[in-house]
Amino acid sequence: MKKVTTILNHVAKTNLKGFLLLTCMFLFFGNAKSKSICNLNASFNYTVGANGVVNFASTSTGTTVAAGYQWYFYPSAGSAFGQSVTHTFPNNGIYQVVLYVNDSLCFDSVSTTITVNTSTCNLNANFSYTVNANGVVNFASTSTGTNASTFYQWYFMPGSSTGPTATHIYPNAGTYPVSLITMNGNCYDSTLIYITVNTASCNLNANFNYTVGANGVVNFASTSTGTNVTSSCQWYFSPGSANGQTVTHTYNNNGTYGVSLFVSDSSCYDSLTIYITVNTATCNLNAGYTYTVGANGFVSFASTSTGTNSGTTYQWYFYPGFASGPTATHTFPTNGTYPVLLYVNNGNCSDSVMSYISINTTTCNLNANFTFTVGANGFVQFANASTGTSPFTQYQWFFYPGSAFGQTTTHTYANNGTYPVTLYLSDSLCTDSVTKYITIGSSPCNLNANFNYTVNANGSVNFANTSTGTTPFTQYQWFFYPGSAFGQTTTHNYSNNGTYPVTLYLSDSLCTDSITKYITINNTTCNLNANFNYTVLANGAVHFASTTTGASPFANYYWTFGDSQNGFGAVVNHTYSPSGIYQVFLHVYDSLCNDSMVITINTNNVTGIKSNSAVTASVKVYPNPNSGEFVLSINNIELSAKTTNIIIYNTLGQIVFKDTFENENGELNRKINVEDLPGGAYILKLNNGMQNQTSRIVIQK
Repeated sequence: MKKVTTILNHVAKTNLKGFLLLTCMFLFFGNAKSKSICNLNASFNYTVGANGVVNFASTSTGTTVAAGYQWYFYPSAGSAFGQSVTHTFPNNGIYQVVLYVNDSLCFDSVSTTITVNTSTCNLNANFSYTVNANGVVNFASTSTGTNASTFYQWYFMPGSSTGPTATHIYPNAGTYPVSLITMNGNCYDSTLIYITVNTASCNLNANFNYTVGANGVVNFASTSTGTNVTSSCQWYFSPGSANGQTVTHTYNNNGTYGVSLFVSDSSCYDSLTIYITVNTATCNLNAGYTYTVGANGFVSFASTSTGTNSGTTYQWYFYPGFASGPTATHTFPTNGTYPVLLYVNNGNCSDSVMSYISINTTTCNLNANFTFTVGANGFVQFANASTGTSPFTQYQWFFYPGSAFGQTTTHTYANNGTYPVTLYLSDSLCTDSVTKYITIGSSPCNLNANFNYTVNANGSVNFANTSTGTTPFTQYQWFFYPGSAFGQTTTHNYSNNGTYPVTLYLSDSLCTDSITKYITINNTTCNLNANFNYTVLANGAVHFASTTTGASPFANYYWTFGDSQNGFGAVVNHTYSPSGIYQVFLHVYDSLCNDSMVITINTNNVTGIKSNSAVTASVKVYPNPNSGEFVLSINNIELSAKTTNIIIYNTLGQIVFKDTFENENGELNRKINVEDLPGGAYILKLNNGMQNQTSRIVIQK
């Protein structure tokens, strides 16, 4: 005799979504009386090791040699099979671990929350922002532990962006969550900050009134303010929706309902939700039915519902199967307890009823079983060994992933490991299934990824595959960080000098392999030379004008004014409050390269045009470019200046090095070591209280 748990077990293995739906129906409408006995009791223990490695071991009871074990790790979205498994969590945090145990009779699961605090990830996501006029907000990552390949993802709810800086426009004033996720290949981190925007100009104010009439009819009218001829009104009734300033909605049943009005025009939007109570709807429907159990699982159903009329519709749900009409019949393939739902609708309102019926008159002789033979290169042959079958029996195999039909079949596994295989039988009377676990240990992988490359002029690089063990079916994918390409050969253009990772990923029907190499680019042509002058006006106002050379018409100009404010454009004005000494940073970039300049200004002195060209100190950096270690030689220092401050900025205007040295008879000669900095362009600035000087240095890795 086949139990109802056999069906549930099969549904759980082959259609998790349907299984969850059926389980919810059982829990909601009552406890089903199952005749199967399930002794499985899932449990496990775990040990947290170094570097986020956690060892898990099942301690489940009531299992058999045929039991299967599947683990799920949230939120890292990983999974594994086996009684004992190991999982590496890339970041410290709290995770949910689920163990799912099943055999041929039933299943059980357990969920436990674990804490991991041994992962080594130096990423620390953070950002700053500036709220400007008309709801424009500029964001800049201040994350630490990043590198040249770090990926930045912004979520503005709504909207998203990528990159270390981003700009978002908020149409309405309010408080908004902003999330930044940083990833550098081996770990990730995120941060969420709520920002307040009070510069957006939106005058819309959604509002409405309503009147509850007879028979559940409710009239709605928008009383929103700030609208114009282009404004639109969208209503949501849960369920149902409508458009227009005034609408009518009919509720079939009494109760409390949420009503939302969404008002929008071409520039902004606003919404309002109000809960209303309806007590005038009239519904006399009362669903009910009787049934008679016959031989071989055959059951007749008849509606006994009251309050019906000639237009009433009847819908039956048998789980599985359905029918319509005031009477219906259904044949249940196996013995067990089943839910049956009747849903009636008379045009004005609806009602439903669910009952559980017991079937013990079916005869099912199916007993699923199969044998298998593991061959070379992951090739496996399967043969049905089931009993109680007939010429009409259907055979379906599930390989996770993959499926097939028939009494015999074959399947090729691309990788070694342990895999579940299920054979599902069905005929006109009943169903049965069996799951076995097979181990594949003979799938060789001959792929060995490799490539060479040639660096050409102006940052152009040619790549050529030199991998071994490939076949005509091998796939080749290149990752340039950023950018990607396909094929055995490809070309990539780098806009700036520096050191970049390049990955070649191979895959075929058997396995995969990959290799990453780091290449150095030092021949890109960049003619940009960032510079600017400024005029200090009255009341803290300063006029800035770029004097950059080598810029194209498409160049971008980004200013940081030293007071947490920034601006865009070749010519900008900025007002300082209070007046004082500020460091102003100009970053110029186009599609080919970038350059930066830093100048210290004093807004208390209204002396006309200032620029760094008045600095008389002579600064030499050699070698330049360098690997991060260089000699700094400064001459013509004012004799009254006893010390000189040395500051190095990256292209984002962030300070990456700062120190103070003593001057000797108007000169300074020091060896500077910043080999821990990534390759790229930097700005070196000196200040001795009387003189300012900037110089551009390039670090190559």
